[in-house]
Amino acid sequence: MEWNTLYSKEKSPSMEQVTEYINNSLWTDFNNRIQSTYRIRPCIEHSRCSMQAGWNIKYKKGGKSLCTLYPMQGYFIALVVVGSS
Repeated sequence: MEWNTLYSKEKSPSMEQVTEYINNSLWTDFNNRIQSTYRIRPCIEHSRCSMQAGWNIKYKKGGKSLCTLYPMQGYFIALVVVGSS
């Protein structure tokens, strides 16, 4: 089932549900690494973006976005912000 069908705008998934849906050890490794390296917590947000609508996971530090993670069945897409601090 499609991610945006499972969780409507009114029904936010938990991180456990995201992990279960993705079902890929790289997901856990990536999240553990970014959380420990930057000492930040994930933020689950809903997006109406036409390219990847639905719930995604964002990591921000000091008000700036580090990356946005898009859950897919069996994998995830990472949009990483590259720039000067």
